[in-house]
Amino acid sequence: MKSTRKYLILLLFLPLVSKADVNRVFITGIDLLDYCQQSSNFCFGYVTAVVDDTSMIYGEGASFCLPADINAEQLQQVVIEYMENRPQQLHLPGPDIVNLALTTAYSCP
Repeated sequence: MKSTRKYLILLLFLPLVSKADVNRVFITGIDLLDYCQQSSNFCFGYVTAVVDDTSMIYGEGASFCLPADINAEQLQQVVIEYMENRPQQLHLPGPDIVNLALTTAYSCP
């Protein structure tokens, strides 16, 4: 019974915790471009993580369709070039920038 009570109390507070974190952005496009210019390793990891997460979450419904022979370094370069050519979009969250860059370069047929 105590276990059920704790679970119910947790469920009551869960929406408060979730709402507090919904609009939180840790890395914007500005940050991402800066990090990519300073650390190839960070940029590589960030871009590949966004691609992997997007692929896992959306599967074939992802907004980009990557060629079978593309590698992570090429993806990183596409994202860097996108950011450098569109400074007006750098206020967006980092994952949005990565997805926009890849959708622009590799739109699905």
